[in-house]
Amino acid sequence: MDTTERPGTTRTLFFSAPSDLLSLRGDSKNSLPELQKFGKTVTVSEPGESASASLPPSQLPEPVTHKVETVPAAVSDEPFVPVKPWGAVYDGHDKKCSQTALSELAGLTRVKTMATGGHSSVDEYKDSQDRRFAVKVLREDRNEASAGMSQGEILTLSAGFHPNIVMTHGLLLWSQKTQTFTLFRGDLSSLRGDVNEYSVAAVINEKVDGADVVDAMKGSQEHGISAFISQYDHTMIAHITIEVSKALQHLHDKGILYRDVKLDNILISKSGGDELPPVKLTDFGFCKRVPKPGRTYSRCGSLLYLAPEQILNLYKGKGYTSTIDHWGLGVCLLALAVGCFPVDFTPDREVLAKRPKGRKEIFENTLTYGSWSDREKAECFKRNFPYFVRKYKPFVDVIIGLTREDPTKRMSMAEVQETLKSVVEGSSGSQAGFKGPKSVASI
Repeated sequence: MDTTERPGTTRTLFFSAPSDLLSLRGDSKNSLPELQKFGKTVTVSEPGESASASLPPSQLPEPVTHKVETVPAAVSDEPFVPVKPWGAVYDGHDKKCSQTALSELAGLTRVKTMATGGHSSVDEYKDSQDRRFAVKVLREDRNEASAGMSQGEILTLSAGFHPNIVMTHGLLLWSQKTQTFTLFRGDLSSLRGDVNEYSVAAVINEKVDGADVVDAMKGSQEHGISAFISQYDHTMIAHITIEVSKALQHLHDKGILYRDVKLDNILISKSGGDELPPVKLTDFGFCKRVPKPGRTYSRCGSLLYLAPEQILNLYKGKGYTSTIDHWGLGVCLLALAVGCFPVDFTPDREVLAKRPKGRKEIFENTLTYGSWSDREKAECFKRNFPYFVRKYKPFVDVIIGLTREDPTKRMSMAEVQETLKSVVEGSSGSQAGFKGPKSVASI
């Protein structure tokens, strides 16, 4: 298949794009807390979310009052038992002493850094029995826009145990007022003083023996990971989508919005053997409790995965609901199935030769893609990916159903599971799937 570049043009393709187009990870460091304001944006701070912008007062959202709840302790097959009791306090004097606090209170020793991000790092720790844990350590110098992530981390405990959600064993909290660390799990009454004076210093999670979706498919020399699942295996893609939908459904049933669905946050375990591997959702920093039918107005998320209403919220302050997670799942499926994001399509429904990087163009392309009808999206996929549309219609139905412009008309998580169930059950194994490009270099 011809892959010749023609400067200044767009071209139709099916698994023949250059690596910068089919980069499944995208620009993961570009998230909304770091956005520069332009146009009529609504700036919101959490908790409380009092909006302030150039909008008339009559159009500003009502402040949201957050009710402090007692969070039930999560359940785990292998509960983590710290060396000090839950609620124990360590006099740290400085928030940078979180590693020492983890050792003194939890009995954990740092092994190595597993990953780094804009607001945190994920380090491997071990206990006295050599059990391994993935500890997310929040940066001390997080800016004001990311401060609201603490609430999301605390909500990880309220979600309870679910097989498709990375288990959170506990949190290390920091009190700026008392300059102390507290080992926290479940009972807010164990905290001394006002609960609002605490921020999250570290999150103690189970360590999944695997990698995120992209590293699992491509491997990562940086992280020392070899690829262990096939690319563009339709059975695997359906399985991943179904399992993530179950995790999101569980969170939504608890009144929790996830707000950061992306491939980087989907972990694939190596422990599946000959069966389809376990899939888990991780990183709950942007989670927020919003009881139905409530809306929220915060600016958060990753650029390539933003739903149209999240973008419009920046300009008009109309807010959004849990259906942004449906859109994000649809974008993940689109990226896994054909290697494209909504930003990769032109208004003429062609595929761009190079992915846009400017925020304004990303927003415009996402809104344009979202505005297309179901029929127009189907025609776009048929034009650009004819084999895929002909061979895997359930995927097309789910992608279109999840990425409708009207949030109230998006496919439910139960419908996603029902539609893709036949793909998983009808396959005799991963070898039956379409393998896509011949080389991993093309994604």
